[in-house]
Amino acid sequence: MSNKSQLERRAARAFGLKDYERAIGDLSDLLDVVGENPHTLHVLTICHQRLGRQEQAIPFAERGVHADPTHLGCLQALAELYSASGDDDSARAYAKRALELINADEAGSEHRQGLIRRIAGVFRRSMGARGPHPGDRQWARWARALLDGDSGVGKE
Repeated sequence: MSNKSQLERRAARAFGLKDYERAIGDLSDLLDVVGENPHTLHVLTICHQRLGRQEQAIPFAERGVHADPTHLGCLQALAELYSASGDDDSARAYAKRALELINADEAGSEHRQGLIRRIAGVFRRSMGARGPHPGDRQWARWARALLDGDSGVGKE
């Protein structure tokens, strides 16, 4: 098994066990092997979010968007992180970009959307999750309310 595969498995296992500190270490080592991978950066973002370290999460999500401007997970995370920090302008900008991607996928690219779902499903299953991501539609409602200026909106 390659070093990359070993690091991916260790990170997935730590994440699944909610050992986010260990996952961060393994994911950081993985970045040394794979470079600026937006998926790895996104999972690093999530780990920091779940540890309550929002300020440390932002740079990872920004790096993910820099590596792939259409990485939906990083765009969604940035909208949430900036909203939580009170930077409504940045939150709205990232929410708008994410919604544009969601709307473009819904409007046309069923093959791409299906491929993304399958890849995400494999990753989520490796983390112990089952079925479609329950927050996607809820996130879109939250983002639309944010863009509409509903400052009292919360992600349930």
